Amino acid sequence: MAFQSNVSSNRELSVLSTTIELDSTSNALEVSTTSRKTRKRKTTANTWDHAREPRGSEPARCPRKNEKIHYCKYCESPTYSTTVSTSFRYHLLHTHGIELEAKEEHPIKKQCDNLIKDAFAKAGEVTAMKQLVRDEEVLRAAVNRKAALEALVQLVTVRNLAYNCSSWPELHAFISALNYTANDLISLSHGSIQKLVSNSYCVHKDILRKKLQSSLSKIHLSADVWSAPNHKAFLGTCVKFVDGDTKETVHALLALSELPGLDGPGSHGGAEQWKIIRNVLEDYNIWNKIGFYTGDNHGSNDKLCRLLSEHLKEKGMNWDARKQRIRCHGHVINLTVQAFLFMDSKEAVQAALEQIEEDDEAAFGTDFTDGFNAQKVLGWRKLGPLGKVHNTSIHMRANDYRWNLFKKRAGKALGLDNDTRWNSWFVLLDVALNLQEHVEWYQKKYYENLQEDYLTPEDWRILKETRSFLQPFWKITQLTEGHFATLDRTLFTMDVLHKHYTQAFDKYEHNYVLRSCIAASWAIFDKYYMLTDEIPAYGAAMILHPSRRIAHIKKNWPKSWHKPVLDGVKKYWEDHYRGLPIETTTPDLIDKLHPPDEYDLLAQELDVVGPAMKDLDEYLSFTAKTPIAIDCSPLTWWLREEQQRRYPRLSKMAIDILSIPAMSAEPERVFSGARRTISWDRCQLGSQTVERGECLKSWIKSGITQGIPIDELEEEPVQEGDTNMAV
Repeated sequence: MAFQSNVSSNRELSVLSTTIELDSTSNALEVSTTSRKTRKRKTTANTWDHAREPRGSEPARCPRKNEKIHYCKYCESPTYSTTVSTSFRYHLLHTHGIELEAKEEHPIKKQCDNLIKDAFAKAGEVTAMKQLVRDEEVLRAAVNRKAALEALVQLVTVRNLAYNCSSWPELHAFISALNYTANDLISLSHGSIQKLVSNSYCVHKDILRKKLQSSLSKIHLSADVWSAPNHKAFLGTCVKFVDGDTKETVHALLALSELPGLDGPGSHGGAEQWKIIRNVLEDYNIWNKIGFYTGDNHGSNDKLCRLLSEHLKEKGMNWDARKQRIRCHGHVINLTVQAFLFMDSKEAVQAALEQIEEDDEAAFGTDFTDGFNAQKVLGWRKLGPLGKVHNTSIHMRANDYRWNLFKKRAGKALGLDNDTRWNSWFVLLDVALNLQEHVEWYQKKYYENLQEDYLTPEDWRILKETRSFLQPFWKITQLTEGHFATLDRTLFTMDVLHKHYTQAFDKYEHNYVLRSCIAASWAIFDKYYMLTDEIPAYGAAMILHPSRRIAHIKKNWPKSWHKPVLDGVKKYWEDHYRGLPIETTTPDLIDKLHPPDEYDLLAQELDVVGPAMKDLDEYLSFTAKTPIAIDCSPLTWWLREEQQRRYPRLSKMAIDILSIPAMSAEPERVFSGARRTISWDRCQLGSQTVERGECLKSWIKSGITQGIPIDELEEEPVQEGDTNMAV
């Protein structure tokens, strides 16, 4: 970006140039004010000189705040009016070319000057500063204002900086130290950062909308409810799809919308969530691209899916609320683990599940385990060795000296279990067993306080058996919770767990206590394992995996299980993909355009591929082949041009199915980031401000909006009616 200078040749190099002199008596750095013309603070002192009084029926006061309305005296048709001086000055500058200056320098600028002088004086860079003055035009030309402002937006949103950082003298001093000609880069207006974020949000959102509408795959939804520290409830709506430009899977936050008040029946049920999600989907205009919905087992998700199905049916689209509803794999695993730890019978398990699935009121957490808390209420020691480890960790954390003493000796502290944190119990057990020597030392040292929680050799044996049983659950959670984990891992890992349950049940045949815990856990697992038969996507993800295909089912499943799954997947292929048109040049057309030459005729006589094989159904052709080893994920394999040419229709089905997320963990990641944004000193942030900031954070970190045209970014003035706090 080139900057034009309106300064005459005999004038100082720039209105922002600085002459630095070192006082020989005080050795202090001083700036010559005679050779410096600084951009002054803009105030209302001369702003309203360009305004006129209202005419005729024009309102004189803003009805909401009773603030005086000022009308631009240069605008006639249409007229321009505002109550905010910053907006008015922006209008004067960009519409009429009038820039206003005041006589007094802004106090933040004064502090900035003092800080920068002190920094250069301490660094002994007086000579370097004089050289910068001579090279001012080069420095000024090096500043790309719009790119710098976009970078500032990214810094503020991704790193959760306060929106009033525009008033930080230290920030202005930092910018000036890098390039003092850019010392007016950031406006001193109270809401300038918010407006930059708002404008950047609109530009990024438009890019995301276009990417969604041109995605290679169906767009898969997930949503969850969160109770924020500022006593507001938010609904996070996330999507996963394959980007048409990069051919990579992308997670994105579509909206972080505020839900109605926390109180009142139905305020967070499926119907209220649907009202918000419907508006979000309408805004992005992706009705025809909706694939599957991944959510936990709560009843509100079932209701939301039914309402989505009804709405799409009105639009002439078929979306099966039962068959396109994916259950969060992490939530299922967590329920099975908690049943193993806390339930003592299959009947108690079934009662807890019914309570979870029939309740339409959304809870605020990653799982809904109220039904699993009955035994814990009786006291942690009722849980046996597991409760003793919990109590030991609590005793350690209750005193800073004890906690630091143990950590210094063992090199690591014991963790703490958490119902809503997956695998927290396994991690606690794993650490305790790895530090067994130190835990025993600690319990002996504080035996008077921990004598009822003292772990005997038998207790340690039980803990080892418990860890051994829980290890596959921990590993499966790790495999299926990442950004790149898709549905192909769900059914496979459930097959692994089915084998694990079978072997463990036989292994502990004479350990009735442990066997009953395994049975309670198996009851939950078996319920959701059987439900996968009703959803063709699970079987399709297994069959379309190049390294598994039908061979995995025939080898590892009982024969009675084969037909329902195979028939369901084949029907799904025939109903949705087999008849799709493909954009390709047919062999017949190629033959007509380019008749075979002598070589082609000879080659055809050697061809061993008969017509029957060429016309074979793509699905049958693929599934009949032997599984092969691949060097990438199954989705990446199907995205290769080679597979899309060989299976033009089946590849579309594979890309749609294998891009489905195995877990609904993305909203939880959003909530974790938003918790850092809404800190205790920023609880007055408006919900719209939070939403824009978190959406930008999600889009920037995922890289989905890279290449944003910075020329579209402008620093907008503060608008009337924006009540969000810039903190």
